[in-house]
Amino acid sequence: MFAKISKIYYPISILLQIGCFMFDRRMGELSDRRQKSIDFRRRTMDRRGKKFFYDRTIYLTDTNAFGNMYFAQYFDIIGEAREELLKYLLGDNLPAFFQTQINILTIDTAISYKKPFYLYDDIHIEVQAEKLKKLKVYLKFILYNKNTNKLHAEAKMTLGFMKDNKPIEVPELIGNGLKLFLKSGE
Repeated sequence: MFAKISKIYYPISILLQIGCFMFDRRMGELSDRRQKSIDFRRRTMDRRGKKFFYDRTIYLTDTNAFGNMYFAQYFDIIGEAREELLKYLLGDNLPAFFQTQINILTIDTAISYKKPFYLYDDIHIEVQAEKLKKLKVYLKFILYNKNTNKLHAEAKMTLGFMKDNKPIEVPELIGNGLKLFLKSGE
């Protein structure tokens, strides 16, 4: 099969190979989308809205006998969103952060349920940093049905950090990253 481009015929396979390569302006070099080293994380945040996004689908293991999402799974899912946010904030420094032996603790969390999720619902979660204190981080999660865009739940979580069984200040790398998600003046 051939495609016609400007009166020149190219095999489709060549066009597909060319399409897999794109110029990355930030790095100033050719990058291959097929490699795992490409950073697509910029699509998971909205700097203007100061939000981080996490999408997930509800599976059978998330539901109860009635077919809706079991209440405890909300905690697991916002935990996943929190971990993705921290992974985003740490970026390439993630392995070095693990070497520091700093523990990330969930001090408390609360969820307000609005509507249930059901099997195979696609969830869209917006994560915002509400406050950043010396020792604690306060996060807010808003859970929507991705297909209907209806609000299903809101949650809040307080994080703390420990090293050698003692509370420590919010690590600088995480604190600086979370400032991107803070509303002005917080």
